[in-house]
Amino acid sequence: MSRNWTPKQLKYIRFLADPEEGRSKSQFAREIKVSLRTLFSWQEKEGFWDAVYELAMVHLESSLAPTLKALARQASKGDVQAIKLILQHTGKLRKEPEQEVKVVISWDEGEEAVASCGAS
Repeated sequence: MSRNWTPKQLKYIRFLADPEEGRSKSQFAREIKVSLRTLFSWQEKEGFWDAVYELAMVHLESSLAPTLKALARQASKGDVQAIKLILQHTGKLRKEPEQEVKVVISWDEGEEAVASCGAS
């Protein structure tokens, strides 16, 4: 959040970035004693949504460990999708190498057509 935001703008950024926030924008505006129009004008300022996103990513990162733990529990129960996600996340899931398939079609006249395509 590189811009110099006012304390009320910072509160609004935190409000929008918090995934657990349950209040409406109208309620929030009343609490900090500004109009909804003011909130919307702040949203139009350069860098505003970047600041919201940056803070939202902090919230997301903080919930990653419990999420991975829950995913591991599902995988240990045999959930194939959970197993695949864990293997992808850890870089352990190997994709099958691509194979080239060549098809040759011959006619009696000695002519042939060749088609080649990659298959995965």
